[in-house]
Amino acid sequence: MTITQDNRHDMHSVLIEKLGRESATTLMELLPPVGWADVARRSDVESARLATTQDLLLMTASTSAQFNLVWTEIAAVRSEMSAEFAAMRSEMSTEFAAVRSEMSLGFAEIRVEMYKAFHRNTLMLIGAMTAINAIIVGVAGVLLKTL
Repeated sequence: MTITQDNRHDMHSVLIEKLGRESATTLMELLPPVGWADVARRSDVESARLATTQDLLLMTASTSAQFNLVWTEIAAVRSEMSAEFAAMRSEMSTEFAAVRSEMSLGFAEIRVEMYKAFHRNTLMLIGAMTAINAIIVGVAGVLLKTL
C-alpha cells in the first residue's frame, strides 16, 4: 500500500484526538517521510559505499592509464622534435659551411682583382711620373740652353 500525503494527514488528525497535538506531532516526525520500502538500511548504505569505492578504483585506474598514454605521446613528440631539430642543426651547419666557402672564394677573387687593379694603376702612375720627369728635364734643358 502506498502512503499518500492525505493518509498521513488523516493519521495525524486521529493521533491528535487520541494523544494530543504535541505527542501526535512528535510521533509523526519520527516516521519516515516516505514508505518504509524507500528507507535505506545500514547494509544498503554499506553496499552503496563498496560499489562507490569500486567505481572510484576503476575510474582511478582508467584515468591513470589515460595519463600514461598521454605521457607516452608527449615523449614520442619530444623525441620526434629532438630528431627534427638535430636534422635542422645539421642542415644549417652544412649550409653555413657552404656559404662560408662561397664567401671565402668570392673574397679571394675580389682580392685578386684588386691586386691586379692596384698593380696596373701603380704601373700607370710610374709611367706617368716618368713621362712628367722627362718633360721637366727636357724643359729644364731647353731653359738652360736659352740662358
